[in-house]
Amino acid sequence: MQELYVYYKLEPAQAEAALAAFRQLQATLRLQLPGLNSRLLKRPVAPGAQQTWMEVHSWPQGATPPDGWQALIAAEAQALPGGQRHIEVFEPLA
Repeated sequence: MQELYVYYKLEPAQAEAALAAFRQLQATLRLQLPGLNSRLLKRPVAPGAQQTWMEVHSWPQGATPPDGWQALIAAEAQALPGGQRHIEVFEPLA
């Protein structure tokens, strides 16, 4: 089972629009990839500082993701505000 981690930088002025766009992305992914769990995290920073956000996309234990699920997420997320998206894929060990 693989988990997809996507992180990127945002200026504080982009945060509100980025959050709304991520919520729309979640809704779209729920329709296109039933069973996918998507979360959004933010690194704690001082007020007014550049923010680092991280999306975590994963599947429930025992689920078989459809082929191309990572590419679909990348394609749907292209319009999100923020800097360059860095994508990492991990597999659980324990």
